[in-house]
Amino acid sequence: MTLLFLFALAALVVDARIRTALFGYVLFTGIALSFSYPGIGNMKDFAIFVVLALVKLVAGPASILWLEKHRGLRNDLRPSFSLGGRIAVVLTALGLAHLAARLPAFADVHNVGLVFFALTTSIAVVIAHRSLIANAIGLLALGSTVSLAAVVFVPHVPMSAELADTFDALLATLVGLAIAREIARENPELDVRAMRELRG
Repeated sequence: MTLLFLFALAALVVDARIRTALFGYVLFTGIALSFSYPGIGNMKDFAIFVVLALVKLVAGPASILWLEKHRGLRNDLRPSFSLGGRIAVVLTALGLAHLAARLPAFADVHNVGLVFFALTTSIAVVIAHRSLIANAIGLLALGSTVSLAAVVFVPHVPMSAELADTFDALLATLVGLAIAREIARENPELDVRAMRELRG
């Protein structure tokens, strides 16, 4: 499971294709959600968990795929670095996560390394690619990372708090995609450099 978790996050950064990045996001988020699975003993928490899963695993990716299809976007996140550079970013993130897990302050906290790796790679998705779609995917991944951090650092966090965090991330993503949709009218590549040409 840990290897799948690491592979999914690495794919977000290393691969330059939208659909591969979305697959990595869905795989990562699915594993992250498993950390907070409440079981069916408490139907309220289980219902909230189902809503969380639908929002994170369906609504977010579906909105990006819709934009890709209806705007005829290329399946390309327009990487800022070469393949070797993106692999180096992932290895650096892995090293930082390993160091964080060994800090005395986190000695009694399990899975700290996974949280830090998820955090650094979620941010790296945005840095390593120039496409606005990469920004949206990175934001979704960051939302899942925040939920994972809550479960790891505060194991008894209410599911309702995770739901609120998820809707915040989804709303920001949808707003970003709405902006991307308008930019795509003039610049189908959705390169972040096009933002410099915006006026008003």
